[in-house]
Amino acid sequence: MYDFLEIVGSSATFKLVGATQSGFVKAPTLKVQCVDQQTQMAYEEPYYGTDAAQYGAKLPCGYFKVRVVAYNEYGMEMAGTKPLYLYKTLVPGFVYIKKGAFKIGSPSTEVGHQSNENQANYVLTQDFMIQRTCCTGAYLRGVADAYHSLTKTGITRTQITNATWYSPEPALPADMFNYSGSSAWVGTDETPAVSISWERIMDVQTTNANSTVSNHVAVAYPFADYAGVCTALNALNSASDTDYGCSGWVYTLPTEAQWEYACRGGTTTALYNGTGLDMTAVPSYTTANSPQPNLQRIAWYNYNSYGSKKVVGQLEPNRWGLYDMLGNVWEWVLDQYNSSYASVLNGGETLHGSPVYTEVTSNSWGVNGVSRGGYYSNSANKARSGGMNTNSRGYVHSGIGFRLALSPA
Repeated sequence: MYDFLEIVGSSATFKLVGATQSGFVKAPTLKVQCVDQQTQMAYEEPYYGTDAAQYGAKLPCGYFKVRVVAYNEYGMEMAGTKPLYLYKTLVPGFVYIKKGAFKIGSPSTEVGHQSNENQANYVLTQDFMIQRTCCTGAYLRGVADAYHSLTKTGITRTQITNATWYSPEPALPADMFNYSGSSAWVGTDETPAVSISWERIMDVQTTNANSTVSNHVAVAYPFADYAGVCTALNALNSASDTDYGCSGWVYTLPTEAQWEYACRGGTTTALYNGTGLDMTAVPSYTTANSPQPNLQRIAWYNYNSYGSKKVVGQLEPNRWGLYDMLGNVWEWVLDQYNSSYASVLNGGETLHGSPVYTEVTSNSWGVNGVSRGGYYSNSANKARSGGMNTNSRGYVHSGIGFRLALSPA
């Protein structure tokens, strides 16, 4: 894992503890340089010493490479410290992603390409935030505890509406969010939370033909027993004194386009570290235990996982500071499955003679959903930025988890 700092809030600052001037020979100018890893825009402030000054208030939200840089009298860089990485965000654990354009899917020439990944030009019209790692059991336990404290209930809808629930106050259910009856995710560890269906995350029964999602939020036909993950988080979001509050934003799953845009981190290759799969590897990339050095640096798959999910954040992040976007567990996204991107997205202007699409944030949702990224028991060809999987939205599996997003309300 890279060394990184996280600052939260519009005026938050950080100290450069441990920065050093060693190696700088008679440098006339020292500056703290923060380079936005998404836009490559550089922000610089005078360097006043490791503990003498604080930095960060002038930075926009984003993911930055931070160094102390020495310049000579001609303005040329002479030397710099080892970089550390800085997240500036509005909610702890979430990375702020700026809107932009990319090609969703994968080219037909890509190793592992499937016909349902045919590319389309895509424009994201709004900024969003996405979790730095997939959602963990520890994170869900924190949500459960906070929601219980907020509502003073055992989390069930019946208790919320029952005037006698507080005498005595019910205990926090051990199986909060554990809708499937499986104990795979339960605990306080930092491995991915799994065996939770799309329906239970979004709190909407997609088997009902009238079920809808509007502006990233489920608006009809919730379940009658326990609150869904996003329902609990949005209740906490509305309470300004919680750690989950972020006015003007809603907790949801990322759209498929948001997920892939964030996963790629500006790359167009099969893997988000700028590389692809090795077609010459033995065994083959389509079979078990194929050695893939490029993939092993960033993803847990059947060659290096030894058949189990892993603690998040141990391998290299992508260029925008996101970990485990490939491998470890499949991740649910918001959209319904369709075999062609072009048939379900909003067509608009053209780019180089091809249609440009923008996200659909309101729709009726069918039974089948989409998960992305591959999981620990998959062969290497499943762990690609453009790869996908489809299952019923009520499906649960020990290899399917999720990564939360925050979208503008």
